[in-house]
Amino acid sequence: MEQFVQSANPPSPWRTTGSVYQYTRFETLRGMLGGAVIDTSTRSPRLGDLWATSSFHMNDSQEFVRGKEVLQFAISQLPDDGVRRRMGLALKDSNGLDVYCACFSSVDDDLSQWRGYGENGAGVCLEFDLSGLLNSINGVGYWVIYGRPTDQVIQTTVATGLVQYIHDAITNLLPDPTPDAVFNEIREQLVEIWPALALAFKHSAFTAEAEFRIVYSAAIGDPAPVCFRPAPVVPFVKLKIRGGVQLPIKSIRLGPAVSTELNCLSLRLALDRLGLSQE
Repeated sequence: MEQFVQSANPPSPWRTTGSVYQYTRFETLRGMLGGAVIDTSTRSPRLGDLWATSSFHMNDSQEFVRGKEVLQFAISQLPDDGVRRRMGLALKDSNGLDVYCACFSSVDDDLSQWRGYGENGAGVCLEFDLSGLLNSINGVGYWVIYGRPTDQVIQTTVATGLVQYIHDAITNLLPDPTPDAVFNEIREQLVEIWPALALAFKHSAFTAEAEFRIVYSAAIGDPAPVCFRPAPVVPFVKLKIRGGVQLPIKSIRLGPAVSTELNCLSLRLALDRLGLSQE
């Protein structure tokens, strides 16, 4: 993805270092620390799981549709051959229910993010080291590419580059002649891959989020069991850093609605008793 973004004219920045921020509910942090009651006497791992939610349960219900439209246009520009036809059919068949996203922002301490994702200021903001996520998390990380009129060319350039790369890679591996069974296998595998790529493209209305994503599916990551939480039933997975070490969290900030001196001191005490050093 990075090379296609940088090849756009003009090129778009693609940051791989620094910090990204996750605005979330306090419940999420409590779950990462051990549950509703944080028992400091247990030795269970802390801050080791990153929740990634089914893409069909995210804030923009149409974003998967948007991504498929962008990819479908790019596929339509390919030569009309057997590979292109299977690519298009696979995209039509794909869906994002069993594909999972953990979402972050490049914007630090932002009121709109607190309102939208941090329990209206009563949640927390987790600061992550971006390179640590990119290099070690069980999933694929990328910056979202927005479709506002001023950078529509970036979406088109990236999608065209991606589908052309996939088309050429498949074509170069095909036997001549190609049995129908091989084309069927190509189609089945692409059905699993397309959703992770479609989620890279988002509507311009969400540009202010400046979003970075970790995307997981069985096709692109190590096996991770699917869990379900109420609301009424939302699929999610817990992603880990490979090697089983702690997530690369640099700081934890309380939302403006709960950032009292007492709450800050209590959270710091909990982290200290758990052996976790945070700002």
